[in-house]
Amino acid sequence: MPFQLSPGVAVVEKDFTSIVPAVATSIGAFAGQFDWGPVLEPITITSEDDLVRRFGTPNNFNFQSWFTAANFLSYSNNLLLVRQKTTNMKNAVVTPSGGVSSITLDNAGYGYISTDPAPSVQVRTDGVIKSVTVLTGGTGFTQAPVVSFNDSTGQGAAATANVSAGGQLISITVTKQGYGYTNPSITLTGPGSGATFSINVDSSVQEEGGSQPTAVATISGGGITGITLANNGNGYTTAPTVSIIPATGDQGTGATATAVLSGGPIQSITLTSGGANYVSPVVAITGGGGTGAVATATVVAGVITGIVIAAGGTGYTSNPTAFCPKVNSGCCVSFVIFSWFRLVEVEGIEPSSR
Repeated sequence: MPFQLSPGVAVVEKDFTSIVPAVATSIGAFAGQFDWGPVLEPITITSEDDLVRRFGTPNNFNFQSWFTAANFLSYSNNLLLVRQKTTNMKNAVVTPSGGVSSITLDNAGYGYISTDPAPSVQVRTDGVIKSVTVLTGGTGFTQAPVVSFNDSTGQGAAATANVSAGGQLISITVTKQGYGYTNPSITLTGPGSGATFSINVDSSVQEEGGSQPTAVATISGGGITGITLANNGNGYTTAPTVSIIPATGDQGTGATATAVLSGGPIQSITLTSGGANYVSPVVAITGGGGTGAVATATVVAGVITGIVIAAGGTGYTSNPTAFCPKVNSGCCVSFVIFSWFRLVEVEGIEPSSR
């Protein structure tokens, strides 16, 4: 470092070519090898946590690419990252299922006259009320109060309250999920006070990549007599809310309907009893409305210790029955149905283990 004995101008040269300025405006671009994520698609990564979420963790095969990207993100928060295409790549994709199989008309309503255009049947997936959790039961609830949901944007939700013999609120059961709720509150009408609760609102009951169903209403005598699905849609995690909107100038009101979901694959099988004296049992799966599920049993000392799903199948709307047709049964299982998506092979590439 030069110094001067008297006032003057000192010229100092520094090499900044290898330094990334630690400012948010520093934008980088990098292509490398990663375990998963979109291929040959530029993705903006803002942090190391975002890097892990989108492209996986480092290993013996991708550590150079991974730590190069992570090092840049320690100085900046704007990296345009591309996963290169390599041999033996593994890719997992989501195929939406869980479509609406039918719409059940609960109430025909009245005053529906216009048939051109007919009333609009909308399947709403946004802001549905999934459940209500009672935090404190309050006191003085000698009978079940009437539950009302308050929200400036939501409508259609309904619930019933359950009280104990001691006058406390036990639970609130959602009977209609409604739609469009963003910040709902609850009003209890009736005896009792002091109860508090939390409301679980699902911003969308449809997975990303799913499609909306379309439906047409049939009118007779001023009421809606049926709803026909033109397109089932897919990607639903739970049944969406059906909204019936009268045509412009029509005075129709009171019609309500409920969406019924189609099934999906079996997600898991829980062993409830291992039985005895098994050697090489075969797991047979029947019923449930679906097909194609395959499972294998793990046996230790003649006892079934676990059931592994080899293929989840499709179309299961209820729990099927599983049994092991071998000497001395006693093996009992229960199911979990995954009703909206499943991992599938893409162009012969093995699905990722993620």
